[in-house]
Amino acid sequence: MKKVILGILVMHMVLFGSDLLVDGNVLSTSKIVSYEDIYGMKKLEIKSVPMVCKNGDVKDKASDYDGVLLRQIIDALPIEIKERHDYNSIVITVIAADNYQVTFTYNELFNTKVGDGVLLSYAKNSKALGDKELALISANDLKTGPRHVKNVKEIQVNMTKYEVKNDTQK
Repeated sequence: MKKVILGILVMHMVLFGSDLLVDGNVLSTSKIVSYEDIYGMKKLEIKSVPMVCKNGDVKDKASDYDGVLLRQIIDALPIEIKERHDYNSIVITVIAADNYQVTFTYNELFNTKVGDGVLLSYAKNSKALGDKELALISANDLKTGPRHVKNVKEIQVNMTKYEVKNDTQK
């Protein structure tokens, strides 16, 4: 049933433009978040964010970004878990149209200073990024470039719980 719903949602995205698909194995249902939904959320402005590559080179001068915190979107999702400790195993993957992907843990977004600067941006230096285009900025990273995602199209919210393989107990 979830695959049928996902198919309908993807078809909606193809027909109606640049909506954001949110899906994952801890969600009771997939969700389409429209650009208008995002624009209607509480706006955050993050000032003077330089784009620094992983080698330390400054790729782009400091810019100002307008958007919404990624955790605002995650917080509004129908997340289904069995135990409260399951939040420790949730990973959020943000995916661009070209399939570039970055990840955050649930705790990183909700319990650290990093989460205070993970912005789903719709404007840079007070100008729209493009026709209903979204980008992800992780402003509090030491090197902001590696987790900068242009043209965000999908967010995956998944549990990555593993069992310990203990060879000492036989």
